[in-house]
Amino acid sequence: MEAIKNGLRKNLSPAQLWSGARFFLLLNLGLIIYAVALNFYCAPNHFVFGGTTGLSVVLATCFPALSVSTFMWITNAVLDVLGCVFLGIKTMGWTLYSSFMLSFYSSMCEKLLPVSQPLTDDTLLELCFAVALPALASGIVFNIGACLQVDFVLCYNFSAKIYRAGSICRSYREVCFMNTTLRRDADAIVRSSIQAVLPDEAVRRALEAFQSKGGRVLLVAAGKAAWQMAHAAVQALGRVDGGVVVTKYGHVKGGIPGVNCCEAGHPVPDANSFAATEKALALVRGLTAKDTVLFLLSGGGSALFEKPLVSGAELQDITNQLLACGADIVEMNTIRKRLSAVKGGRFAQHCAPARVFSIVLSDILGDPLDMIASGPAAPDSSTCAQALAIAEKYRLNLSKQARTLLAQETPKALDNVTTRITGSVRELCTAAADACRKLGYEPVVLTDRLCCEAREAGSFLGSIVRTHAGQGKRLAFIAGGETVVHLTGKGLGGRNQELALAAAPALAGLEHCCVFSVGSDGTDGPTDAAGGYVDGDTAAALAAAGWNVFDALQNNDAYHALQAVEGLILTGATGTNVNDVAVALV
Repeated sequence: MEAIKNGLRKNLSPAQLWSGARFFLLLNLGLIIYAVALNFYCAPNHFVFGGTTGLSVVLATCFPALSVSTFMWITNAVLDVLGCVFLGIKTMGWTLYSSFMLSFYSSMCEKLLPVSQPLTDDTLLELCFAVALPALASGIVFNIGACLQVDFVLCYNFSAKIYRAGSICRSYREVCFMNTTLRRDADAIVRSSIQAVLPDEAVRRALEAFQSKGGRVLLVAAGKAAWQMAHAAVQALGRVDGGVVVTKYGHVKGGIPGVNCCEAGHPVPDANSFAATEKALALVRGLTAKDTVLFLLSGGGSALFEKPLVSGAELQDITNQLLACGADIVEMNTIRKRLSAVKGGRFAQHCAPARVFSIVLSDILGDPLDMIASGPAAPDSSTCAQALAIAEKYRLNLSKQARTLLAQETPKALDNVTTRITGSVRELCTAAADACRKLGYEPVVLTDRLCCEAREAGSFLGSIVRTHAGQGKRLAFIAGGETVVHLTGKGLGGRNQELALAAAPALAGLEHCCVFSVGSDGTDGPTDAAGGYVDGDTAAALAAAGWNVFDALQNNDAYHALQAVEGLILTGATGTNVNDVAVALV
């Protein structure tokens, strides 16, 4: 069902589009099969199985002037209204559509293929079809997370409030409802939070201080938010005299006048990273003091904007080592900037004597300019001693050339750069808090400097939820930052998915509680997901699907585990990048 919600958003992958189409087709197939069973076998034989369909058959038998479908329209309409009044439209969800379409398909069957008598004289055979077809229809619909009729939704929700039906009740909830209200709240919080930190307006505000010296104005943008920032800048300025954008695959949303838009590898640089960077260096070659380089920088630039001083293959290997060992972003960039001809302030040196006006979207805690995308236009505050210590700490396998470069100092002062910071994780946390408040939760911002193992953060948030669950308060605990993942397996996932999955055991069996975490850029690790979602039913659903949380985490396979229980959060590329935000709702 999540794929349907995302269907209105841009930049959906073919897999996402197919997932949405599959849900819609299977739902309608199940409804049609159920309507056929009712028209061909239940109504002619006066078979009654309960629910609105059974009641409709009874009423049509007592009042033959009206058809079964007519009574289905009436009973479903009444129950739909009751459901919306007592449960809310959000809880009803797709059940409203199902009850309407089941009545419609039943009416069409009666008009197109009217059956007034049993098809055979064999009552047992008729009964078999009357049972088997609705069972097949229900199985199809329940399997995709929907429900056939409104009476089931009403009975479940009201009985669940009065009587704890144990594992059976929870199992039905997993199959049919999956805490849809909580999931919708989570989706709304993610959507509102990211919308609030899009760089468009921030870039325009930063450009109020921009003044050309009369020469050429050239644009270079690097990072996951590069396209969005460049698009906003060109719109604000009217034009530029040339430009290069380099961003992650799938993040270019169209052409920008006068700008060459390139896509490249992330989190590991690739040949396209190197080629795009060479285009940027060629663009700024031979500038004068009257020229200005508008440099737009966002997180991810360390991989995307790169001219290595070692071989490309070795740089990729070193990057993979840093990702696998659990090094944080500051440690990684301390190493990477010394192996690059454009990082650690060196790009600004390439631009000299031209002035560099840099607009930065921060994805690092505390907004250190020299660490965001490894600081191509910022003086480097790190030292050779620190770089060598990091290499020793993580036992990095380095060539003699790489070790020599780590011992060479980077620029410590730049006199041709003006910088403006446009956004940070603090703003993301504030936006998340505002979104939670609008939905009726009392927000508590735990930190905007979360920096630890992803699974530890998930376990911690799960513990907080367990402490506060059942106290009658609607609370939202928010943590922003950037966790790390220590690779111990060969699965697929990202830090936000791993955080969410790690919270599942602590939430097991709890009602009205969930934990979710997303990357503001819309991509979490090497996946198409922005992050992950878990609630009190997730652990049991994973077990039913054959997944063990501990084993999935050990194999770093959070993506496939969450995919199996519809726990992935898919947003597509957002156009911004200001770290991650994790939220626990109670």
